[in-house]
Amino acid sequence: MRDEATARPDFGLTLAFSVSLAVNAGFINAIALLSLFSVAVSHVTGSTSTLGAALGQGDFSEIRTVGLVIVAYFAGNVASGFLIHDQEVKPGRRYSAALLVQALLIAFGIWFFDQDQLMATYLLACACGLQNGMATRYSGATVRTSHMSGIVTDLGILLGQRLRGHRVSSWRAQLLLALFAGFLAGGILAGLLFEVWDYRALWLSVTFTILLALSLRSLLPPVLRRGSPRGRGRSSS
Repeated sequence: MRDEATARPDFGLTLAFSVSLAVNAGFINAIALLSLFSVAVSHVTGSTSTLGAALGQGDFSEIRTVGLVIVAYFAGNVASGFLIHDQEVKPGRRYSAALLVQALLIAFGIWFFDQDQLMATYLLACACGLQNGMATRYSGATVRTSHMSGIVTDLGILLGQRLRGHRVSSWRAQLLLALFAGFLAGGILAGLLFEVWDYRALWLSVTFTILLALSLRSLLPPVLRRGSPRGRGRSSS
């Protein structure tokens, strides 16, 4: 008996889409860490801690810088909710539009690198926030593509449950491992290309994002025709 999630006709597309986003986020974040004040742009956990320390020390310059990174990331998630407005991962035309907006934000970020690196940081944070909001839940599983804390937490919980003798969802473990591997692969690629192209390696992310947006528009309709909403919740043997 196949898992309900893997039996859904959109599982393969969703897996490929989510892992592609994870690779992209890992790539963008690594480039930012290598070139922009060592500030992460794909998540705000560290930035929130830094903001708290800055507030405690009264470092108003740091408060402004890190605070705006958080605001930019938040704004990206707001834009994602506005463009997609669906908690379940259902890649489609709305996702294509969101990806094109993300590509535009990254492109503007590249342009600002030589003009105003703080603005470049905010634009990349906004782009990552927008992306992270694209993938939220799939068949009951939480899907995040721009930060790995939740992914590692869920993997640890699954392993602990398995060691306890409980049955765990194999498809969920595969999805989480694939997301982690994708994010890591994006960072590795960024480290290699940064040595050659510096921050201009982000043009690869822009190109990749645009191609992903265009491929979703061309590939999704036949997939959805094979799996109507009525049949998505059924499992097959």
